[in-house]
Amino acid sequence: MEQPTDAGSTMPQPEASWPNETCPVRRWPTSWPERATRLVPLALVPVGLILGLLAERAGYDWEDPRHWVPDLVVGLTFFAAGAVVVTRRPGTGWLLTATGAAWFVGNFDSRLAYLHRGPLVHLIVAYVGWRARTRLELVAVIVGYAAIVDTSVWGNDAASIVLVTGLVAVVALSMATATGRARLERRAALEAALVFAISVSAYAIVTNIWPNETDTMLLAYEAGLCAIAVLLAARLTVPSTSEVADLVIELGDAPSGSLRDALAYALGDPTVEVGYWSTDGCYRDQAETTLTLPAAGSGRAATFVERQSNPFAVIVHDASVLDEPPVAAAVATATRLSAANAALGAEVRTQVDALAASRRRLLKAADSQRRRLEVRLHDGPERTITNLTTALADVLEDDGGHVRRAQHQLELTLVDLRDIARGLHPRELDAGLAVALRTLAERCPVEVDVRCDPSVVSPDDVTVAAYYTCAEALANVAKHAHASSVTFDVTTRDDRLFVSVTDDGLGDADPTQGSGLRGLTDRIEALGGSLTVTSPPGGPTRLAAELPLGRQVIA
Repeated sequence: MEQPTDAGSTMPQPEASWPNETCPVRRWPTSWPERATRLVPLALVPVGLILGLLAERAGYDWEDPRHWVPDLVVGLTFFAAGAVVVTRRPGTGWLLTATGAAWFVGNFDSRLAYLHRGPLVHLIVAYVGWRARTRLELVAVIVGYAAIVDTSVWGNDAASIVLVTGLVAVVALSMATATGRARLERRAALEAALVFAISVSAYAIVTNIWPNETDTMLLAYEAGLCAIAVLLAARLTVPSTSEVADLVIELGDAPSGSLRDALAYALGDPTVEVGYWSTDGCYRDQAETTLTLPAAGSGRAATFVERQSNPFAVIVHDASVLDEPPVAAAVATATRLSAANAALGAEVRTQVDALAASRRRLLKAADSQRRRLEVRLHDGPERTITNLTTALADVLEDDGGHVRRAQHQLELTLVDLRDIARGLHPRELDAGLAVALRTLAERCPVEVDVRCDPSVVSPDDVTVAAYYTCAEALANVAKHAHASSVTFDVTTRDDRLFVSVTDDGLGDADPTQGSGLRGLTDRIEALGGSLTVTSPPGGPTRLAAELPLGRQVIA
């Protein structure tokens, strides 16, 4: 991810969507603190130790460890804290180091005793980072540095109390307007500001009332400074690269639309927005809504993600959450992976839909073929046999025994043909599902209660599946159930057709036996429905099918 900071992009983009002077964007490294992180952080502690020993030698007598040891600990604490965080948060790391260095420099000249408070105020106000986010914060940083120029400012007890009180107010206001992870970071800054304010105020008040307690209050002040260094280093809530890497891995199992929520959680910014480059020259989110890029001074920034040197995606976020280059790179990887995952998922869904459509077309073709064969049987052999039987009846004589036997065989053949034709395609369905089910019930030796509203209308393939569900259930009842009654219940709800066949037989039916139910299950599932069979020992047995009414067969 490499984007321009001010004057446009390094690759051609539409002016309306690519960053310009109105849209704050990110490029790393962009500033001296970030470039300086290339130095070895471990070198900071030895440098601090050398500077500290020189400062203690200049400021104190080695025979008085009660003064120079605490003083050395304060400076080294800031150096150590800076070394720990400089690779994660360059701005914070270097300000911690600068505070420790300024603390030691104060030992060389008493007029520089308050020098450390300049970078310390800067550290607290800008935490996390080194840039002031608002004009008020910039003023606070300037005042903090200006106050160290004239020692009479920080040296005046009343003025110092006013300054630290103002510092607390500025940081509290900043925290109140922050969101997500930035709010947590500002809370840590507020805690540091309160520790600093209490330390300064307590020193000023106590030493004025009890001058003999100066050494004790100095130790308390030094302890407060150490607490600030440790607090700000320990409370860095920047997401680690491993945390974002976990996000990248989890995206493989998550819906593609969850990237925004996952990033919002990992980065601690609930306002995160993710948009993908569209062919019409703008960025669109998952809802296909055009994403508006943030304006300068809005407190939000846009991080642009490229793929093969072309615009790919944009992440709009709070200006403070992606200051760390490794985290930003991991977020870019997550964005690319999410899009690839979405594309793969779309391809799989397309193939699944194509397979389902193919299965539905095969069912439709098979049903159409059965219908045509049924019509041919009815209009061909069945009609011929019917006409022959009628003609034989007209010429029968009293002694025509052989003819009568031939007529009887023709009648039996006609019944068989009609049964075959009915199995190929139920002609009763031409009058509707309710009529067909009642006709089916009339042919059953078991009493059947048909509950089907004649107004139920469904696509042909759904109607045929519902009919075969009831027919297969009746066939099983006649063969195995020893039932005395059967109930057909056909209803519609929420654009779905529900078919239930319940008998009062012995139960304990095995739905895996026989090809009838397996074929029926395949038919129903090809239409996007489902079939379930429940048959506890002792009954009742219930066959339930659920079929979508709104599903159209793709021609």
